[in-house]
Amino acid sequence: MIRRILALVMVLSTILFACGCNGSVELNKLAIVMAIGVDASDADGKASDDKYMVTVQVVRPAVLRAGASGGSGDSDTASFNAHEKGNAVYSALAKLSNMTSRQIFMKQCEALIIGREVAEDDITPVLEYFLRNEEGRMTIPVFIAADTALDVLSESTYLESMPAVQLAGLATNHKYTDKAYAVSVFELTRDLLSVARQPLIPIIDTFLDGAGERKARITGLAVFKKNRMVGVLESDEIFGAHIINGVFDNGLIVIERGGQTAEFMISSAESDMRIRFENGKFGASLSVSVECQVVSTTFADDIFDTTAAKRLSDYAGDELLRKIELAIDKARELNTDFLGVGQLAYQKYPKEYARLDGGWSAAFTDVPIDVDLQVSMLLMGASQKSLTSGGVTE
Repeated sequence: MIRRILALVMVLSTILFACGCNGSVELNKLAIVMAIGVDASDADGKASDDKYMVTVQVVRPAVLRAGASGGSGDSDTASFNAHEKGNAVYSALAKLSNMTSRQIFMKQCEALIIGREVAEDDITPVLEYFLRNEEGRMTIPVFIAADTALDVLSESTYLESMPAVQLAGLATNHKYTDKAYAVSVFELTRDLLSVARQPLIPIIDTFLDGAGERKARITGLAVFKKNRMVGVLESDEIFGAHIINGVFDNGLIVIERGGQTAEFMISSAESDMRIRFENGKFGASLSVSVECQVVSTTFADDIFDTTAAKRLSDYAGDELLRKIELAIDKARELNTDFLGVGQLAYQKYPKEYARLDGGWSAAFTDVPIDVDLQVSMLLMGASQKSLTSGGVTE
């Protein structure tokens, strides 16, 4: 990633040089922002009449060329954090520009982190900056901080040159974990402008590792109702929501029966939600097709045997159905439709949708969702039986 950032610096240098004096800004006069965090104004423990505290993580090109380690504050690290307060993101950035010898440059920003207090109040003023400003990138991933964005941007990184790069990597690693869920500014804006679909945004929390250094990790999904965060999805609920929403890449499920365990890797999952309107009421049907393989088992049965394979497949199906139902139950509990059922109802039955007494929010919790789940077992491995003793218990 250091090479990537250095390449960026070189490309910018070439472009600016080629532009000559025609309104260009020299590279050594730019403060290249790699991440931006927006908190409530008192996130630093200091009261303020302003609404927001905006933190930017800025590249130190000279330190990068020297091969600096990750970090966010020391003079030998690849980046540093600076923050200022204002009643809007733009005004806070303007104040930062007045305090530095370089022009704030946002076009290479890799992550937007929104503090929890701001998320629970209203995230739309934060998004306005990216929608209206020519330097605001619509493709950058968005995160909600479990506490403050300042904490997240102050982490120390394991492998990357700076926290911003670490966060960008976490956003794309949803293929390997059931917790991550990449959401861009564009996708978030699309959901907020939709008729009924509600956004889900990954939550970033910090922790102290064994060496006492602060690290960041994704711990859940923030659930929104319109422009406000109203709850959190935990691991099993996230797993189910991913499958329902058709964004599931792969993941691991573990089942236990009679003291024996088996682990299954889900290699693919396809879902299809259908909406119906019968007898004056909406209903939905969810069809899910899952392919998985056994990656570990202590069951002694011959898993190449059709009956034993079917039994394991049923066990996997039971666990998957439990996770899907947890996600549906959570949506009903919070009364926020992050499953997209209302959007389908509006698209297929616009007149019936418009006549709902109290709107979709009043109807959603009573909409039945029937689930049809099909599980296919693919690869069983190279051995017919487990190396451990035991047997399947009904």
